[in-house]
Amino acid sequence: MRNAFLITFGLIGMSLFITNAYALSNFTISGRLKDIYNNSIQANITLSQVGAGNFTNSTETDTDGNYSLTALEGRYDIQYNITSFSKPFWVKFLSVYLSSDMNDLLEYATESGGNISFVISSSENYTIQLYSEEEPKRVLINNSEIENVSSILNLTSNKWFYNESNLYIMLYKKSLPWLHVDGQWIVDEIGRRVQLRGAGGDYTAWSDGDLTAVQTYLTWLKETGGNSIRLAFTVPNNGSWQSPSDTPYNSTYMDQVVNLCAANGIYAILDCHEYYAVNAYQGWTSVLPTYEQAWINNWVNIANRYKNNSVVAIYELANEFTGPNVTATRQIFYDGINAIRATGDNHIVMCFDGVSGASISSGIWTNSSQILPNMCVSNHGGAKFGVVGPQGRDWFPEDSHTSPNQNITAELVASTLVANALNDRAILGCPVFLGEFTCFNLSLDSPNVRFYQLLIEMAEQYGVPWLAWETDQWYQYAPTFWTDFCNQFLGGAFTSPYVPDTVPVIQTFDMATFPALPFNIWQYMDASQSFINYPYEWLGVCLVYKSESVYPLSFHGPCMLRVQTWGSQAYSEPYWGTVSNDTIITLAANQTWDATTQINTVVYAWGEG
Repeated sequence: MRNAFLITFGLIGMSLFITNAYALSNFTISGRLKDIYNNSIQANITLSQVGAGNFTNSTETDTDGNYSLTALEGRYDIQYNITSFSKPFWVKFLSVYLSSDMNDLLEYATESGGNISFVISSSENYTIQLYSEEEPKRVLINNSEIENVSSILNLTSNKWFYNESNLYIMLYKKSLPWLHVDGQWIVDEIGRRVQLRGAGGDYTAWSDGDLTAVQTYLTWLKETGGNSIRLAFTVPNNGSWQSPSDTPYNSTYMDQVVNLCAANGIYAILDCHEYYAVNAYQGWTSVLPTYEQAWINNWVNIANRYKNNSVVAIYELANEFTGPNVTATRQIFYDGINAIRATGDNHIVMCFDGVSGASISSGIWTNSSQILPNMCVSNHGGAKFGVVGPQGRDWFPEDSHTSPNQNITAELVASTLVANALNDRAILGCPVFLGEFTCFNLSLDSPNVRFYQLLIEMAEQYGVPWLAWETDQWYQYAPTFWTDFCNQFLGGAFTSPYVPDTVPVIQTFDMATFPALPFNIWQYMDASQSFINYPYEWLGVCLVYKSESVYPLSFHGPCMLRVQTWGSQAYSEPYWGTVSNDTIITLAANQTWDATTQINTVVYAWGEG
């Protein structure tokens, strides 16, 4: 199919979205640049790899307009910088998946009477950006004028937007735009920062191929402004390991689900939902680290199947894999990433960083040099509210889920998780997801719902991508939970898929000034004194863990603190075992209080004085 474009004023730049479906290896982009009269034109042609890797290649046309470049399979921006025209002009094809030889991608380009017309020769859809020194009076595609929009965030199919020498035009699109990592953000093909938001569960909804429930999940997300779904699966095994997790990966089922995502305009995040376990404690083993090769083989199969599919946004390599030590864990992730990249696949990869929002000081990823191209990390966290039993990390089991104290818990947990994500994002220089947080009580009057509300509102405020858990529970026990929650607590559906321009890049996160709830504990603490966070390593914006090795720690009023200490127990850390002391301390403006040297003590911001 030949697509013709005519701009009726000045020189221009335009953009449209594409999906390509190709194969693999080392390929050639070649052709002859000419105008509609068959006169040769001169240009510099450059390939620049998008996402993973930084490969570039460039060439110039010969006197007859011929050119040829080679590159390995992957996703590239291809720019034609035409030097034969009277004014500067270039055409850039964005995020083209190269998996076969391409010939005459730009078939014709002609300058006449101040207008530029060009023809691309392809059966695919492309995102194209062009340069223009002046804003055009109108833009025509195949002789039909298309609409101008006032913001790039409003750019949709068959509309155009001009800003600072760039004219962006989105033609039709078969599928969703390709996404990739750019610094701290996930961006689309024309650089718009995308706010990924959604939910997750088993990729088949435990249905063995009946995808009625999965379609329901997608409808929930579509109706509430969600744009991504986390599809959990496990590595098919031969009985060597036992993981009490999700449905084993099946290419037929996954194809069906990904096609449903495409039909609903929802990005798919493929989540390998194995997780690390210590057999002596949990009584079961997992695929990692013992069966790493089986895990790698499964990801290679997935990469070969979906590497040219833009609906699949992210590969989440291993859910909650945190052992046997951080160095070995990083290397296992690198092994998986390298195997995926060797197939020519350029998708974003997501690596786990910690349960309950592990702080950067003890997480798997501690500095930006460890982050590979087109990589993001994910923190998981949450809290049980008024849950009694040996489940661990129930913050205040002595307070029932209806207690006002549990609303303070909601504030503490939400503030801590978001602060942690922002701190990690600044240090690692890559996107950080709130990748899993669970609502254990689906009653809309539960403080767990208040936690959901605060976490999502804060994440949206700071441009942190988020994925709630778990759609399967909602479907089984509270089918209207998600839509009711969004309508009653979040003000209805989200209206924009983009991070607002007002959200800044944070180079250094300031823990002391973050607006934590109920208050930032650093405002009432002697910040010159050393302390460490509690063993789950939450960033201390509204709580601190008091260790025997760090003392004293002084607080001043006016504020209210809650102090809990855990006694003798099987696990010598908070939230596992029995609370031996639970005290509320109220400090007036002129009062101070010093934490003792007791072990396993947590001091919480509990209320402002």
